[in-house]
Amino acid sequence: MSVGEGNTVTATHEPRTEPLTAPAADGDRLSRETARLRSRASVPVDRWFQRFGAALMSIGILAIVAGWYGVAHTARQWRQTPYIMSGGLLGLAVVIIGGFAYYGYWLTRLVEQTQKQTAILDRLATQLGAGPAFDADGEEVVLAAGILHRATCPLLTGQTDIKTPTGRERNVRGCPVCEPPLPGK
Repeated sequence: MSVGEGNTVTATHEPRTEPLTAPAADGDRLSRETARLRSRASVPVDRWFQRFGAALMSIGILAIVAGWYGVAHTARQWRQTPYIMSGGLLGLAVVIIGGFAYYGYWLTRLVEQTQKQTAILDRLATQLGAGPAFDADGEEVVLAAGILHRATCPLLTGQTDIKTPTGRERNVRGCPVCEPPLPGK
């Protein structure tokens, strides 16, 4: 049936006014299934970079050794070129790519370790009496040169006049980079 002249279109349902609610059994099933997905034992992404990098470096070294073996056991120079290209240069490229993947794993571990050390130092500073201020999201807030920052703000690097806000400061502006919530707003 086509809609055109002479045909009328009417709505058969009134708009819904009550909120949509899911049946309890389906919601429970969805919660169970998503919890099961989250609890699966899996390898973290950084470990995949470690394994991928180690595998690529090993394959690259094997390709270089195979290329050397092919070149070493071929007397004619024109027959050595394919071994140099496929074994030597391709193997070197695979070793470099594997090295970058392993470097990514190493950097991830370094950042994780730095975050753990920062948390420990924050706990020690709190126990020594220099209690930090926190915003509504639970992030630490600091004051530097009359500007309110989150403690993780990159603009605080190298700052020496960082203080814990007391709440009595006047004319405090928020950092445009980390955008902390201003008191009273």
